[in-house]
Amino acid sequence: MAVLYHGYLLISGGDDASANLDVYDMARWVAAPKQTPLPTAPGSWAIAGSKLLIIDRTPSATWMDVTSRATTAVDAPVDLDYADIVGGYTVGGPGEPQYIVGATRSTGEPTNQVLRVDTDATLHLLKLKTPRLGAAATIVNGRLLVVGGSDTGAGAEMVNEAGTAFATLPFPPDATVGAAIVARDETTAVLAGGRDPANDGMISGFRSLDSSCAEDCRQIAIAGADFAFDHPRLFVVGTDHLLAVGEEPTTGETQVFTFDSAHTLNAFSLRTPRAGASAFMLPNGQVGVLGGYTLDDQTPVSSVELFFPRP
Repeated sequence: MAVLYHGYLLISGGDDASANLDVYDMARWVAAPKQTPLPTAPGSWAIAGSKLLIIDRTPSATWMDVTSRATTAVDAPVDLDYADIVGGYTVGGPGEPQYIVGATRSTGEPTNQVLRVDTDATLHLLKLKTPRLGAAATIVNGRLLVVGGSDTGAGAEMVNEAGTAFATLPFPPDATVGAAIVARDETTAVLAGGRDPANDGMISGFRSLDSSCAEDCRQIAIAGADFAFDHPRLFVVGTDHLLAVGEEPTTGETQVFTFDSAHTLNAFSLRTPRAGASAFMLPNGQVGVLGGYTLDDQTPVSSVELFFPRP
């Protein structure tokens, strides 16, 4: 999923590697007319203005202008290997530099490659100090933070202020894979979930990380806030709440709940119970849960459910 022009939600790719493109007009609350398929099925993508960078699993890359559908070749940075970033999550909001972080993908070999996509459609290759797999990544105070995904090297790395290189943070190695992470303020990030291979694959709970820590740094467990779900996503909603979305490990059912400053978990029931859904943040601060399939007969769910945060 990607947000275009602060109002259109683009959806493609997924487990079935489809090139079909669905567009939701979030300003008018309607689905846009049926779209012409993309030139290739995206394994990862990013947006720069009206241009969509599509990286497929060939692997190769294509620029497509969303308004005209015209495609152009990609002037790739030296040493970039698309095979080392495809499948990685895109981190960064609409109208900001976006990062395709190969180290966040859940399958394949560990990688240190990160592609920065600027708003003028220029591309820059960055390299982590440590190759990672299943790492978590978010933007903290305008800088990309990557955590976990390796049992060697520093437990976290952060891009410098210029956005040109990574620096290690003095955290011990963190092999946790599949965690969710979100920035809480200008220095603090909150993580949830993920499985730790060094702890029999147990799912980790909520914990915080101070990116300004200078020495003897540790993630701090948040007491009484266990997280027993796979494939987590975290979002900041309102002034003092986080919203967590995850899947129950046995059934795969999508679960949604909030987490407040008192570390209280409040569960919410989806109007259409589902498994395998995706979650996303809209520019207006609402969180949407999209797609998936029903639990009883596994038919696709077409509805989008939105969470309206408190003022």
